[in-house]
Amino acid sequence: MIPTELGRLTRAQVIALSEQALTGRVPTELGRLTAALDALVISANALTGPLPTTLGALSELQRLRVDGNALTGQLPAELYGLASLEDLCASAPRGRARANARAWRCLLYTSPSPRDGLL
Repeated sequence: MIPTELGRLTRAQVIALSEQALTGRVPTELGRLTAALDALVISANALTGPLPTTLGALSELQRLRVDGNALTGQLPAELYGLASLEDLCASAPRGRARANARAWRCLLYTSPSPRDGLL
């Protein structure tokens, strides 16, 4: 189980908890980590349920990896509004032969920057 107390770590830049045999739901309290969190990596566990919509409040989040769990539902629409999100990996839930391709996939977002000469 991911401790809800992690939501109190307002200065955390990276939370990496892959392959820790974590169970249960992703706590809504993780949405409180808005100040500095760049990466939330909770892949390859046994997490269940939907991703909380509160993750959409992580305004500085660049990497979100939740693949390899037993998550259900679609990605919260709030995640699509994160301007800083560059790397999102949320693979199909275990045991499902057919998953909604739009909802469960690995994506690489790139946004133009001044050094690209596109702005």
